[in-house]
Amino acid sequence: MANFYAFYPPNSSGGAAIQVVTGSGTAGVPAPGVVTVQGIAGGQPVVVSSAPPVGGGTSYLKFLDYAGTPITTAAYVQLTAATLSIINWLSIFDSSGSAMILAVGAPGSEVDQLYVPPGGSVGGYALAIPAASRISYKALDNNASSGNLIITGLV
Repeated sequence: MANFYAFYPPNSSGGAAIQVVTGSGTAGVPAPGVVTVQGIAGGQPVVVSSAPPVGGGTSYLKFLDYAGTPITTAAYVQLTAATLSIINWLSIFDSSGSAMILAVGAPGSEVDQLYVPPGGSVGGYALAIPAASRISYKALDNNASSGNLIITGLV
């Protein structure tokens, strides 16, 4: 499997805030087939999540800055209108400090799939989200207007 790098978003010094790496096993890169999401802190990579793909690789990646898109307890906020493929595993990093709800479904018909604790997941969540699904997010206890959300989904 070849290396895959995606950077979300560039920071003010031109570096990456988030990097996704699919490993080749070389020095400094995860083992073959392992997908790692790294944040950048002080110019150094910090692993946010790392797991082997269940069925072949990364199928979903979402980065959200709560300063630009606040999440409230009042209504679901759409993260994705339609997933491109099936998602079987999610890793979630959430620095808002609030508990959240991840839901799937059309607007007004969302079905709660997962309660996300403050900080997100340590090892990830096994879920079965069909292809072409709308994914949304809502605050459970407190509104979130600062921090970041990073979701990695694997097939």
